[in-house]
Amino acid sequence: DIDALPTSERSLGALWRRADRLADGLLTQDGRRLKIVYPGRPSSRPGPDFVDAVLTTEDGTRITGDIELHPRAPD
Repeated sequence: DIDALPTSERSLGALWRRADRLADGLLTQDGRRLKIVYPGRPSSRPGPDFVDAVLTTEDGTRITGDIELHPRAPD
């Protein structure tokens, strides 16, 4: 339900901090599933919202990096 989506970056960040608890992980726009191993540490600096996040792909490939959150895709 689109009305249930977070409307602020702060509320989206609160959800992301718990993303590693999502049993099914996340589904990308092209249909790939990602599992959040570690959502990263909140950043207090300009730039990414979370740093050092760890995700895995369906085949077990590990992805590490920073996370930038925006409630609206154009942002």
